[in-house]
Amino acid sequence: LTATRETQHFMLQGEAELFGARQAIDVHLSKKAFWFQSETRLFDLFTADLSAESVFDLRRPSFKVDAVVQNDFGEVLGPLFQDGLVQFAEGGAEVTAAAREAIEEVDRVLADAQATVEDLRRVIEARRARARAAVQEMQQRVAQARRALNSALASRNAAWRAYQNTPWRRAGLKAQRRAAYARANARFLTRAAVYNGRRAPLAARQAVLDALPPPDRNILVMTAEAAAQALRNQLRRSQERLQTLEARFLAIAEAAQSGETLVTIQRAEFHGELSAAAGGGAIRWDITGSFAGRPFEVHRELDFSNVGEAAAQIVEGLLRS
Repeated sequence: LTATRETQHFMLQGEAELFGARQAIDVHLSKKAFWFQSETRLFDLFTADLSAESVFDLRRPSFKVDAVVQNDFGEVLGPLFQDGLVQFAEGGAEVTAAAREAIEEVDRVLADAQATVEDLRRVIEARRARARAAVQEMQQRVAQARRALNSALASRNAAWRAYQNTPWRRAGLKAQRRAAYARANARFLTRAAVYNGRRAPLAARQAVLDALPPPDRNILVMTAEAAAQALRNQLRRSQERLQTLEARFLAIAEAAQSGETLVTIQRAEFHGELSAAAGGGAIRWDITGSFAGRPFEVHRELDFSNVGEAAAQIVEGLLRS
């Protein structure tokens, strides 16, 4: 306690439950705010240096949190990224082949100077139908993997709560429950890797579909000549996007086959409401690193209470960017 004319503040030492675990913190209070700093283990997965501050309201404190995640963040997510992208590379030949087939079909129709508006439209719609069917097929596989992931997460969380709620005086039971939790956590991370392996090919198929947008509605009111030119321009843009995707997918496959680490994390931090972060909600993350030798940045809301889902969203963004 400090209470002078110039300075009035109070420090309270104790324990709080953050990210599913109890930990010691020192809370500093002034007349206007209270705050604390902590080295915090998030969801028993990785560690962050965390700073939290709230206006002085004991009834409803609302902590704003800023945190920088330590190196173990990359150690946890790295295998999930790698597994997902390696599985994409192993099964991605059909995605690359679909992009190549679309490119060649576009080439043929663009080379035909006599192609009508209907011919051009038919190529776009046929390629979109095939790409959409591929996306829908993969969505079914992803849904199955997601159900398995969520089931494993529920079992992991139940095992963690059982361990946390067992008093230390019951040392034998606590050790048993810690071992049960470790097994449940390992199963969850295995399911997370499988899920990432399904989400990555889905993202690639979706990128191919996105490269083939539907014909512009304005074409309906154009003259035949203008409509044909507009469709040709659209096909050329689609061709360029597909060529970019094909080159990217091939580069990822080559890197994976050579055993290269495809994703490395250089820095990760998050900012937002502590209640959302600790309670298993989405919060703003800023992540920088490299993907297949190219730098990347992620700036989006993610929920790492389900690390498998969060990792899959990052991989999906990398493949579709």
